[in-house]
Amino acid sequence: MQGDRAIKAQRTKRLAAALVACILCIGPSLSRAESVDVKYRGEVDLKSFDCTDITRSSFIKRVCYDKANEYMLIDLNGTFYDYCEIDAGTVSSLLNAPSMGRFYLASIKGNFDCREHRVPEGNALDPVPPTQPKWDDLSPAPPVSLFEAAIGQLLKFFTR
Repeated sequence: MQGDRAIKAQRTKRLAAALVACILCIGPSLSRAESVDVKYRGEVDLKSFDCTDITRSSFIKRVCYDKANEYMLIDLNGTFYDYCEIDAGTVSSLLNAPSMGRFYLASIKGNFDCREHRVPEGNALDPVPPTQPKWDDLSPAPPVSLFEAAIGQLLKFFTR
């Protein structure tokens, strides 16, 4: 009877450790904000953008707009480009155009170039922290969130 309890306790401990390991694999990806690599600009965090995935265009795949900064990112066949000082009405017209590609070419391309218009400062262009650890850094990274700290404590408890 004592032996059965010990076996069940050991199985429960192993199951809990496996569950914690699974959560550790998924957790960090949930806590990171989405970012995209923008041509001529670099990585941009999308936390201040409203993004729309486009399925009705063979040319435009996604449009992300930061209304406060009048800043648009557009995915053209897998490459993101940025447009500065572009008003919400123009972005809305793009999203509702019968042919989004034609509207883009006629009304946006060349008209909101960030080399000629005000580039937003602050959140939209903050550097995005790297998501992959450096291979030469052998020291354990500190928890980056309360979630990861709690998981660390659970792991310590179940691996005693």
